[in-house]
Amino acid sequence: MSAPPQSPTVATQTLVRITSSRARQRSVFADSDRDSEVKPGLSNRPLSGWKHLWAILALPFTVTVVIPTFILHFLPIDSLALGQWSESAVMFFSAVAALFLIVGLVLVVTTIELFAGVGGGTLAPWDPPRYLVVEGPYQYVRNPMISGVLLILLGQTLALASLPLLVYFIVFWAVQDFYYKRSEEAGLLKRFGPSYAEYMKHVPRWVPRTTPWRG
Repeated sequence: MSAPPQSPTVATQTLVRITSSRARQRSVFADSDRDSEVKPGLSNRPLSGWKHLWAILALPFTVTVVIPTFILHFLPIDSLALGQWSESAVMFFSAVAALFLIVGLVLVVTTIELFAGVGGGTLAPWDPPRYLVVEGPYQYVRNPMISGVLLILLGQTLALASLPLLVYFIVFWAVQDFYYKRSEEAGLLKRFGPSYAEYMKHVPRWVPRTTPWRG
């Protein structure tokens, strides 16, 4: 014996209850997925901290500490004969060296923080920011992290009066300029499209603007 057919009202109510139940399930799963995402600078802090530490050790630390130490171990320090200059000249270049070192360190630290907090990535090419960073020093120059490293290297060169370090500074800048023009900028254009193309029009590659760009 078959069950009597449901009235249109009962059938509609049943359909509404089933649809609402499925919507609640989808909402629960969506909330769970959102909670499990790694948000820039917020969640998964221990893993993110190790990733940033590894990127720092592999890149800026190697460039500004390991390689210069290796160079100075085998080559003379005062090869520019700064010690033979006048006392006022030595004091001037020492002050300039200290300024370069401080500004360079501030730029490197600031860009690392921006990559983590705004970009959701690290300074390493194998784990780059997921979002375009155009805040802070990026409003003045397109690559403030490398600019900071260059200032540190130049500060070391002046502080130690080392001709080998000066050569290393020039070679490093030339390599970075070539890489940035031929590879990194193309990758950024591919990842961020018109946003980065517009950014490139207004913000210089190396020489900073006098005013911040607020695109």
